[in-house]
Amino acid sequence: MYGVTKLAAEQIARTQAAQGGFRLITARIFNVRRARTSESHVCGRFAAQLASSPKVVETAALDTTRDFIDVRDVAAALLLLAQRGESRRHVQSRQRPRNADLLRPLRVDPHLGFDTAIATRNDLPRGVRRHVADVSRLQRLGFVPAYSLSESLHDLFRHHEAEQHEAKNPHCFAHQ
Repeated sequence: MYGVTKLAAEQIARTQAAQGGFRLITARIFNVRRARTSESHVCGRFAAQLASSPKVVETAALDTTRDFIDVRDVAAALLLLAQRGESRRHVQSRQRPRNADLLRPLRVDPHLGFDTAIATRNDLPRGVRRHVADVSRLQRLGFVPAYSLSESLHDLFRHHEAEQHEAKNPHCFAHQ
């Protein structure tokens, strides 16, 4: 249903653009990474689990792949599309890690010092096995992502680490 509603929204926008005589550029944005990614998404879930210094991280299948892109790269891509774009574009980075690869930058970071095991649970939902986009038209406009997966994941981990520290020490933080 998610995909159907997105496609319907695009069709409505195309119809309105045609009737109104204006140019329409649509972008399909894939799996955005950002420092405040919720735990309902795999990157946020891994970062939150690791920020709590567990002995074991529990996860569904580690062999699924997704296109991921940093939110800062999304902003740059959308600006490029607004300036030079044509009809439909997919916005992602062509970084297609397996779920196992999302854990690696956090587990091997020498500043974090983790010694965490990974436990795959078959009772957790696997989701879509492979989710990728064709971004060749966007690349022809000159788009190249600036932020690596490791940079994005490190920012995400630091956010969850700060959230957990604040939850444990609520009087150390002044809220305005």
